[in-house]
Amino acid sequence: MHPFPMQAVLLLLLLLCVQAEHTAEHGWGKPRILPFGPLHLHPAAQVLHYGMCCFEGMKAYLGHDGRGRLFRPDMNFARLRRSAARIQLADFDTQELEECVKALLRLDRAWLPERAGHCMYIRPFMFSSDRALGVSPSKATTLSVILSPVGPYFKSGVDAVRLFLDTSNVRAWPGGVGQFKIGGNYAPTVTPQSAAKQRHDCSQVVYALPQGPDPNDALISECGAMNMVFVFRRFIASHAGVQAGSPGIEVVTPPLDGTILPGVTRDSILQLLKGRPDVLVSERPLTVGQLVEAHEAGLLLEVFGCGTA
Repeated sequence: MHPFPMQAVLLLLLLLCVQAEHTAEHGWGKPRILPFGPLHLHPAAQVLHYGMCCFEGMKAYLGHDGRGRLFRPDMNFARLRRSAARIQLADFDTQELEECVKALLRLDRAWLPERAGHCMYIRPFMFSSDRALGVSPSKATTLSVILSPVGPYFKSGVDAVRLFLDTSNVRAWPGGVGQFKIGGNYAPTVTPQSAAKQRHDCSQVVYALPQGPDPNDALISECGAMNMVFVFRRFIASHAGVQAGSPGIEVVTPPLDGTILPGVTRDSILQLLKGRPDVLVSERPLTVGQLVEAHEAGLLLEVFGCGTA
């Protein structure tokens, strides 16, 4: 059996696609390079009825030396594998998938943007193409990767954006699938995000998980497709004090408790900050009330989101 995952279709949005077919009976065939084109789905494909899909988001960058680079791709492919396992899509070889993506990027090297702040966006995604009306483990899985040159995520570029703090709508909850990058986590956020834009002119929604009737007790979660990070002058709690010689700055982000997607950028930021003696890095719960208290006390220095890619 060929080690490449499922009915794997690697689609290059620009020119090419690589495709490998998987069946329960015969396993994997060898990936093939094909012209880019539409995916053909049976009307009873499980993905169309039960949302059995997951995806990733990652980027390739052009260095000052003219070489293209991926940023920690092993973490993205490992997360995709975990997401697929959660909804019982077929398993795959992460290293072989990485090599296939690199091969496609080499073939389309000319499309890698040279402009500062631009890059090649890479979107691997998987779904059940099993022709079965019924909620059951998939017997046919498709894996695809599309590429597209992109610029800044927001129209405003790197300028600050307005965020709406939502204590009514919930993105993820304990025992759910918030730590996986599956389609069902994203479609329900379209309405709250649209409402935040129309009513408050906000670019994204910061979700907070209620802990009872008081919205101040709600726990800060994620913001759209971003992990949230808060920078405080220590400490945010009125009863706490800074010990002599301890860092004067605390960087706080919600812990990976099953409701938070473990972002690759999030992990990278935390690892870099942990090397700084002047910063205390905390992965801990943060309530809306604590955030408001810190702001009113002048202790909230900065808030930023980092993409979950």
